[in-house]
Amino acid sequence: MDYSNFSILIIDDEAPYRKFIKLVIEKNLKCQVFEAKNPKDAFVFLDENDVSLILLDMQMPIMDGLTALKILRDTIKTHDTAVIACTALSNADLLVKLFKLNISDYILKPAMEKTVISKICKVLDKVALGSIAEKSENPTVNVVPEETSKSPEGNLAEEN
Repeated sequence: MDYSNFSILIIDDEAPYRKFIKLVIEKNLKCQVFEAKNPKDAFVFLDENDVSLILLDMQMPIMDGLTALKILRDTIKTHDTAVIACTALSNADLLVKLFKLNISDYILKPAMEKTVISKICKVLDKVALGSIAEKSENPTVNVVPEETSKSPEGNLAEEN
């Protein structure tokens, strides 16, 4: 499928991680990618722009991702926008809360590049079909982290 007509907003406080994700998406999917360092900047951007998908970090200093997601869902313009939550925490309670707020998917950090691309493609395919707003009554939550690659090219973990 051609993803060049889609746009993605990455909301993450870690600039190197945002830049790397942006590069991976642009290289593999040819989507237009925008960045916001925190939810407040993202809300300003979203007031003037529409996106196909939001990648939302859950742990940020100015406003956490769960609070940001609640605001996105309470806003008419972004109520049905596809969201993939990104978190380093494999917390079942958090994931249940996120699915109740109608996230499209989640990514456990660090994640392999192919996993990130696969999940984004799956969600964008649903967006293209207009079925992204369908909400699962009983979401399946898997909190076992995936095996990560040892090579820096294949792993989206940021080195501190």
